[in-house]
Amino acid sequence: AAARVKIFTPEQIAQRLDDRFKLLTGGSRTALPRQQTLRALIDWSYQSLNEIEQRALRRLAVFSGGWTFEAAESVVGENEAMDGLLGLVNKSLVIVEEQGGKSRYRFLETIRQYAMEKLAESGEAAAVRDRHLDYVLNLSAYTSLRMFGTEELELLDRIEAEHDNLRAALDWATGNNLPKALKLAFSVGGYWAVRDYNTEARIWCNDILEKTEALPGLDVERARLFSLYAWISATMGEHRAGRIASERAIMLGMKSNDTATVARAYATLALTSIFLGDIPTAFNAAEEGEKLARQHGLQAELAFVLSTRAQMEYFASTDLDKAKAYLYEAADIAKKVGFGWASSFMAIGLAHTFALTGDLEAARAAFKESAEYAQEIGNKRVLYSSQSELAHVLREHGELAEPLATYRDLLPKWKDLGHRSAVTHELECIAYILIRKEEPVRAAMLLGAARVLREAIDSVMTQREQVEYESEISTLREMLGGQAFTEHWAEGEKLTMDEAIELALG
Repeated sequence: AAARVKIFTPEQIAQRLDDRFKLLTGGSRTALPRQQTLRALIDWSYQSLNEIEQRALRRLAVFSGGWTFEAAESVVGENEAMDGLLGLVNKSLVIVEEQGGKSRYRFLETIRQYAMEKLAESGEAAAVRDRHLDYVLNLSAYTSLRMFGTEELELLDRIEAEHDNLRAALDWATGNNLPKALKLAFSVGGYWAVRDYNTEARIWCNDILEKTEALPGLDVERARLFSLYAWISATMGEHRAGRIASERAIMLGMKSNDTATVARAYATLALTSIFLGDIPTAFNAAEEGEKLARQHGLQAELAFVLSTRAQMEYFASTDLDKAKAYLYEAADIAKKVGFGWASSFMAIGLAHTFALTGDLEAARAAFKESAEYAQEIGNKRVLYSSQSELAHVLREHGELAEPLATYRDLLPKWKDLGHRSAVTHELECIAYILIRKEEPVRAAMLLGAARVLREAIDSVMTQREQVEYESEISTLREMLGGQAFTEHWAEGEKLTMDEAIELALG
């Protein structure tokens, strides 16, 4: 490969390495003497294997990113996994590494590509890929509590280690077994949400839901995946998409009598409706979701609905007593069922109620509690949300320095997370602080850029945000004058998101 640097750029070599044998033998697998080619050496190694080792080599090729011994047993077969894997390790065709006190195995990619060719030639590929899919399904088996983040840290880490295998299994399932694709995508929903794979999750969900649109007999599975898609969309600030998906989940869930899915979807419908400013729909959905959850003893769903109702009281009516009552009941349920991730959201809710009563120290402590738990389980979105919400509270109480530093720290992090709605709001908040610091030109440009971004992603403000926004715009117009305001606003509208972030950080 190094010799090809004379005729290829590194990027071209990287692309061509998808077929390593062709690149490294000059285009022909038989043109060079047998032992002078990579292909010939691997052929020789393969022919030296016994039948069990050859089968193991072929079948293990379906793993992406490595595998455990238990995984090998599931795909190769319990009777042959030990002998086959031992032989491949001894002959240096499989690499053994220690991760977390356990052995993990992998191929060099060149060996894996060769093994995949042998698997295709053997006629076993479909059956082996099906076994691989079943292994990943078993690893991520769904339980009623896990979808919204009750996974233990050990399980989250185990799925994380198999993330490449999860992707490979989903890829196979979406092309060959759509019912299992639906089941697998829903089963790993909690993992995707907790570990911030929200953008990837939405892509998989959308693809699978589109491909299953006309298939009969899948109402339960589709309802569940729509409910996941709705939740993921809501957490990404894509509230219109979340609302539409919630409504589809409710319709399909009712049709198939899947009460738990309907209750969850009602909670998400309420949440998205709050952010879209449709308060009547939000209250009606929350009431329906709570009624279903209580009637059927759905504790995880009830905790979710109650925490949503608390947000409604906070955002829509600012009834602190009701908000606290909902939060305390939800927190009690979450503690009993081990609904840990939800507890971090509830801590944020309690922090807001403390802030509204003027107890900033209690609010800071609650935001810190939420951030620490999010960091422990590896959830960046809730970590950043906790920090951002604290900045909002401090800014609303007249502080500038700490909120500005927080917003600037979080802006590139939100961008890396793919949360464009959060990027937009942070740009606006920085602009509000710049108005206070008498930097109206930069503030106007940032608000212009934010407005374009909001329109591009179809993100709407909450009622509280809209009130603050209009007040700040009015102040800014007075500071700059009408013509200057319009000119600088127009300058901001021409900025890309990256340019707006750079301006905000300057």
